[in-house]
Amino acid sequence: MSSSLRAAHAKERLGLILLVTALAVVGCRRPAPEAVRPRAVHKEAELAQVTLSAEAEQRLGIPDGLRPLQRQSQRPRRLLAGEIQPLPGRAVRVVAMNAGTVQLPAGGTLPIPGVRVRAGQTLFLLTPLLGPTERMQVSTARVDADGQVARAQVQDDAAEVALKRAEQLVADRLAGRKLLDEATAQRETTRAALRAAISQRDALLGTAGRAGLLSAVVVESPIDGVLREVRVTLREQVPVGAALCEVVSDESLWVRTQVPSGELASLAPNAAALIEELVSHAPPLPAPPVEPAPPTAQPQQGTVDRYFLISGSRRFQLGQRVAVWLPLRGDEVSPTTAASAILHDPSGATWLYERTAPQVFARRRVEVIRTEGEQVVLSPRSLRQGGLHLGSPIVTAGAMELYGAEFGADK
Repeated sequence: MSSSLRAAHAKERLGLILLVTALAVVGCRRPAPEAVRPRAVHKEAELAQVTLSAEAEQRLGIPDGLRPLQRQSQRPRRLLAGEIQPLPGRAVRVVAMNAGTVQLPAGGTLPIPGVRVRAGQTLFLLTPLLGPTERMQVSTARVDADGQVARAQVQDDAAEVALKRAEQLVADRLAGRKLLDEATAQRETTRAALRAAISQRDALLGTAGRAGLLSAVVVESPIDGVLREVRVTLREQVPVGAALCEVVSDESLWVRTQVPSGELASLAPNAAALIEELVSHAPPLPAPPVEPAPPTAQPQQGTVDRYFLISGSRRFQLGQRVAVWLPLRGDEVSPTTAASAILHDPSGATWLYERTAPQVFARRRVEVIRTEGEQVVLSPRSLRQGGLHLGSPIVTAGAMELYGAEFGADK
């Protein structure tokens, strides 16, 4: 190959390399494709809004459930913790009046805490504790008492036979009146001796309606109530005065709450408190104040005790911690709405939906003070947290479905 031909091929290769390089540079300078451009961010106010079609709104029944946010004038209340207590004198501790061994009545079972008992109901039997010497003495006394009864019975039977014979002789005019009088006196003497022997034996052994020295002592419940604790078990030996169990009446209960001393002047006098569980599932229960109440306080904590009475309700248990809404002086105006409008998110915050435009609903955060029946009382701060105002149409039907649509639960 000639030198001129090789030079021409080299120029072609050089031109091709320059062309490829130029195309690569131009390709790198092209603008970014539309797919990788950042999307526009929605406004923050639109993040908690849901827009429905008219058909979906009607299907959920939202228009029929719209209720305006109302205001209600009521007495302000202070929330404090309380404790359920028995009434004084209605918690009775049953003790052993005699030393003995714990036994059960015929067909009975060992009482357990929480069981409801009646006044006069037999709880335990206490059989006497006897040592070897005492057992021998008791055995001798029992044999002797039985022997005295048997001898007195025989003498009484003989005196009765002699009396009948004297009556027959007098009737047949074979004996005088003196014989009949002597037989009658003898019969009365033997009958008195028999009664005395039986009484001595019963005092030792006891009868169905009377406890003897050797009979089991019946331990009964002093009041109607609930067994709060049982401190003995079957066949346990207990000394005199040992605590056996405690019976507490729960027909009426006290609620004790500790009020800071500086807030006593703000409480409404002689007004009932509202009592409910710490996690309420039912409307609060009104409880009037106890009058007169024990003047108790905790000076180290700077609190004074207040007592309220619960009657005729077994909703609460002894020792239970409860929420106590104490009434304050004056009145306050608070927004209220239906309880069905309130939603709870996983963090425990409470929300509701307000209709801001046709088919447009905004989720508003609110603070629930308490629930009263089918209504909830909101904190006045709920009106200042953004957008919500008195008269706003609130969703009370279909709120949960709106919440699911907002977070894509239906997708």
